[in-house]
Amino acid sequence: MDRQKMLRFLGGTPGLEFQGELETIPADSAHGGGDGATDQTHLSKDQCIKLRCVLPKIPAQQNENPGGVGSGGGLTHLIMAADNSGSMAGSPFRQVKEGLVSIVGQCLASEDVLAEVILYNSKAKKLAMNTSDYKQVIEKQIAHDCTNFPEAFRSIQKIAGSRGLAVTRTVVIFLTDGENTVECDKLNDATESFKMHMHQLRNESVVHTLGFSSSHDLKFLTDLTKAGKTEGVYQYCESRDGPQALVAKLLDLFDFATIDCHDIEIELSMANGHKFIADTGLEDTITVNGQVGSQQVEAEDGQVAGSRADMWVVELSAWVFLIDPSAFPNIHGRIRVQASTKGASHFVPVAIPTLTRRVIKSTSEKVLWDVQIQARNISILRHRFSKAVAEKKDLTKYETRMEKIQERLSNVQVYGVAGIKSAMRTKIVEEIASLRKTLDSLLKVLTDFKRGLGDSVSVLARTSDLRYQGQFKRAQARKQRMMDKRARKNIDSAKSAQNKLDAMKVDVTQLKGLSEEARNFFFCVLSQTDITEVLLDGDDAVDCLGFGLAIQRPEHVLDEPTAIRVSVISGTFVSRSAMMDAWKHRIHVDGHMKAHGGFKFLGVTTVGTSNEPINAWLPLYICPTHWERVKILLKPSLGYFCTLDSLGYDYKQMDVMFLVLGNMISQLRPETIGEHQLRLLFAFQRTCAALMKDFELTDAIMELITNFIKSTEGRTRDVVPNLLTLVGYLAALPTEKLLEVFGEATCTAHQDGSTKTDQDKYTEFISMCRKNEKTTAEELNTATFDPSSEIETPMVEMKHCEQWDKAMEIWAKAKLNLLANMYRLNDARKVIEKWKKQCTGSLERSSAELNAQPEDASWRELNISVLSLMAQCNGILIDGELPSNANENGSHVDGNQDDDDGDDDDIKGGRTTLKPFPLQCTRGLVTMPEVLALFSGNLCATGREEVVSICRAMLCQAVQYHNNSKARAAAKLGTLMDFSQKGLETTLLVLWDVYLMFIERQKSALQNEVERAMSEFANFCMIRATTLWAFVGYLMYVYQDRGAGFHDLVQDLTDPALKSSIPGLAEKIQIIVTGKFQGRAVLAKGNAWFPEKTTVARFEGAIGEEAWLKIELEVRSSVAIHVYRESDLPNRHGYCNSNPHIPNWLRIQLGMELLDEEERKKRKRKRTHLAR
Repeated sequence: MDRQKMLRFLGGTPGLEFQGELETIPADSAHGGGDGATDQTHLSKDQCIKLRCVLPKIPAQQNENPGGVGSGGGLTHLIMAADNSGSMAGSPFRQVKEGLVSIVGQCLASEDVLAEVILYNSKAKKLAMNTSDYKQVIEKQIAHDCTNFPEAFRSIQKIAGSRGLAVTRTVVIFLTDGENTVECDKLNDATESFKMHMHQLRNESVVHTLGFSSSHDLKFLTDLTKAGKTEGVYQYCESRDGPQALVAKLLDLFDFATIDCHDIEIELSMANGHKFIADTGLEDTITVNGQVGSQQVEAEDGQVAGSRADMWVVELSAWVFLIDPSAFPNIHGRIRVQASTKGASHFVPVAIPTLTRRVIKSTSEKVLWDVQIQARNISILRHRFSKAVAEKKDLTKYETRMEKIQERLSNVQVYGVAGIKSAMRTKIVEEIASLRKTLDSLLKVLTDFKRGLGDSVSVLARTSDLRYQGQFKRAQARKQRMMDKRARKNIDSAKSAQNKLDAMKVDVTQLKGLSEEARNFFFCVLSQTDITEVLLDGDDAVDCLGFGLAIQRPEHVLDEPTAIRVSVISGTFVSRSAMMDAWKHRIHVDGHMKAHGGFKFLGVTTVGTSNEPINAWLPLYICPTHWERVKILLKPSLGYFCTLDSLGYDYKQMDVMFLVLGNMISQLRPETIGEHQLRLLFAFQRTCAALMKDFELTDAIMELITNFIKSTEGRTRDVVPNLLTLVGYLAALPTEKLLEVFGEATCTAHQDGSTKTDQDKYTEFISMCRKNEKTTAEELNTATFDPSSEIETPMVEMKHCEQWDKAMEIWAKAKLNLLANMYRLNDARKVIEKWKKQCTGSLERSSAELNAQPEDASWRELNISVLSLMAQCNGILIDGELPSNANENGSHVDGNQDDDDGDDDDIKGGRTTLKPFPLQCTRGLVTMPEVLALFSGNLCATGREEVVSICRAMLCQAVQYHNNSKARAAAKLGTLMDFSQKGLETTLLVLWDVYLMFIERQKSALQNEVERAMSEFANFCMIRATTLWAFVGYLMYVYQDRGAGFHDLVQDLTDPALKSSIPGLAEKIQIIVTGKFQGRAVLAKGNAWFPEKTTVARFEGAIGEEAWLKIELEVRSSVAIHVYRESDLPNRHGYCNSNPHIPNWLRIQLGMELLDEEERKKRKRKRTHLAR
């Protein structure tokens, strides 16, 4: 039965009676607290009313198919009008065609849906196709020409209503990616004519719209959804949503349009100050869609008792705000029905005679209630936000509300909360995920709207085309949400910056004071303009001068900006406008990835004067008037530098300036340093110093440096992500601040070189590392550390001796206090010792050597082998050799950063070849393998024993506590030593602890090998033991529990080849299964063993099924059962012998009623409360 037939039938009824229920929670729970009290005077004013009505039984001739979907409901006429103008060319129109092929194919296979396709550009045409050729017809269509909405409307009007009375519903899906560009003067008239035609159709009509890309007219498409008798749905997507986003949206609309989801509109009203909570606000009257479906209900009077029948049921819900939360409001309603196809209609009254109230008590329902409240708030917010966007109003308050709802959704406690079962938890999590997705889409629209406003700001106007909208590999939703939030926040700052730039005047006097040499030095090689011409250019008031770099951005640079890898610091000066022109040209020609590399590669935008690659830019302090402009442009410049989006600035990105300064200093080489490089370095050092002062960073930097010097806890990577940033801090700090940190003696340079400090010793040691042209020491072996690698497996001859059996028999009886003559025990022990030596061979000697105290000199020789093993144990040296800090050009890469971006392409420019990671070894900087190679002991003879020992200890601790959490925990425990505050004795203690750690691992490996050898030899003797007491003696001496060697024994006892040669096989199997012999525990403390099916089958095959059944019966009869008090008084849990506790897992097997876990937990909490 279709919706129209249902409404016409209801039109003949005198009225409908609904059952109503109000759902609410205690007022304190509504604010996130409460103890679940149900006092009617302390209820939340926000309540949800749920109404339900069983419709009168419909005559058989009208009730064609109760509950059937798409059956008996007539024909749905689906008209899809798709934009195929030139702007849709490429991926968008390919997706449209893919969606149309799928939809038309489904419709041709259905008898309930008639689909027709209209493509429109400057002209509109209906596609003629059938079952055999529809794919070819759709696939050969192309996108071209302009966009003409009036022509599309006229074509739809020709088709809609032309299929006769068989059609009961007309559905139009209207898709476009832009605005109307043809017949613009006729658009309003054509739209009104289209709406009038859709309303005059005899059948039900609805229009759905789908907007693609941000250039479509949101207000127009939203208004178009109201063209039919029933309001349609507006959907939106864009290219960055994914390559199949448009297909998915189109198919979703098709599914929505063709589902026969019976619903009727019910108008509800309420008086006495109570209000309905609607999308538009608090209202006295609200229209709600009631969902109609077929349900089984109890039999009516006169029918068989207990029988059930299929009936149509209407269900709906609405939110209400009650002035008196304990009152029951008087609610009236009515349903608008159409009496005939000519348009006449009247209303059927709806009565709600009684209302009940249910107060939510359980934890899970309270959590779900909170989520539903947020869903209601999002629905209201979406309605108001869409209206505000269409009217171009201020959206600040909507952004604040969205962020608050995001925060509330994040604070919903789902896991670790008692009372939330798995099914309910899954439902809540899915609902939260759906709400987050809705909020993200709203925030994305808000961000795009603000970006559109930002295009009018000259600071951002040129960078909007350069923005890179990349897909992140990890945490895509979170990172995109972060970038959108920054963009919304920074757009207001950009407008403020623009106002400052407009009001700023260049101080011509300062520019005239610049020397000719300075103007020639600060010269843009791309635009061929000097600093004066850059600042005085009247056409570009947002230009300034800086220098080029080549960098690589990993994805986590969004969270940690100093993770940027600086490959090349160019000495080429470039103006901001010239660099943006270079970016734009390169992006237009080769795309984003080759221009700047995105978040994966090392791209090249242009090359410098020495043919070095450049893909990034930073400004410089040249003179005060230039710096005033740089300060305003610094934030968008750093935003693009780090995130490839000028609106992606974050305060932590200031550290990037100091990172680059640290890189510059680390690349200073006496043999390569030049005047140009030094002048650039000093210019950038002055830039960082001015940045520190003007942006008030000095105090925070001083605190960081002080903590770094004071304690090891201030040196972890989460505090100082990149040590080169620390170098930049120190270089930019003024002298008086350095004196506060280090004191007078440290900051004063040595004039005559007569006195050497500890720093000089380390400098001399590092110099030795740099001068070490060839590393000839032992190579690093980075195979996984195996402490048993040097343990030789002894060659033992397997044999059995009756003397050993007798000794084991005596030892076992003595162990169980059954030996009458204890004098025989000493002789037995001597025999057992000889047996043990026969088992282990040379392993006993190795154990004695490890347990011996090492000589004083032996443990101090922690050479490269020990250090490399230390690193291997902690998973640090995994590639055979750590990357060096520089390549042949002296370009720096932080080797400590994780390289998670895959293989990168080589970038060649003239003689320069850059390989971002790993880099080739160099003699310029010290690499980890080179430092390790020097620790072979030969340096101790040169009088540098103290320095070498401290460096060794530092390396050991670096690899032992190689992450932030381990380092912080060790610092609190005092095991992470601060060698700047400790002497040589502390260093030796650290080395001693490392040495002992390796010794303990070797001891453990040796002990495992001894146990393996003994179990192997004992198994050989046990299966050949002629007496059970001898068997028990071997078993007790070697096995404490059923470990690895025990399973080898089981394999030997059940080996078919040895079955006939094993004496007392059944008794031996009985002993190892029961763990007892003659009623005494001999294995695993006498605990029985229930083997798995495969082992049972082996036992049955070895001793026979009957013998195994006897053993199994003994095992099962030995299981201990808990016994309550003999008096049969219940314990504190209420259980006794007559009422034992039976857990739910056993109740399931026995078919018993399950215990209420919630009630049990409540009783437990009550007992705990009383005990307190």
